[in-house]
Amino acid sequence: MRQDIIYATIPSMSEITNVIVVGHLLTLPLMTIVLAALSMDLFRGRIR
Repeated sequence: MRQDIIYATIPSMSEITNVIVVGHLLTLPLMTIVLAALSMDLFRGRIR
């Protein structure tokens, strides 16, 4: 019984880690784009 529970939890953990990794890979470029846009707006505001 305990081994069945352990084997049942392993795939769910791997799925969670895959979702987290994919989420980080998707959010990092979006965050960099947002930060770049904010910095560009700040520089434009300073130039004006």
